[in-house]
Amino acid sequence: MTTLRVYAAWVAEADQRAAAALAQRGPARPAAPTDDVERVLCRPRSPRERLAVELWERIVGGEYAAGSHLPGVKALAVERGLSPSTVKRALDLLREWGLIFGVEGERPAFGRQYHSRAVTGR
Repeated sequence: MTTLRVYAAWVAEADQRAAAALAQRGPARPAAPTDDVERVLCRPRSPRERLAVELWERIVGGEYAAGSHLPGVKALAVERGLSPSTVKRALDLLREWGLIFGVEGERPAFGRQYHSRAVTGR
């Protein structure tokens, strides 16, 4: 019984030394995005996130003039082959980021009041 305990302790210590040596030699882990906006802009996962990033790029790229309206939910849904609820959730993301404004039932508009994090998010 004593020999088994000694052997088990020796194996555990050897494993710890090997793990420490490997951790020192391995490459540094990439830094994860610090917030959801950065993550979505870097790696959109869902259709609503991909649409939100595409609209974000079009807004920041100057395709839409300041104060103009974005296409409506139904028009975007037909154009992209998405459900209206997916498009609405993508617009909700843009609203959370401060890029667009407007009341329910109207086409969303945007202005120059969007915050700098949204503009420099990439």
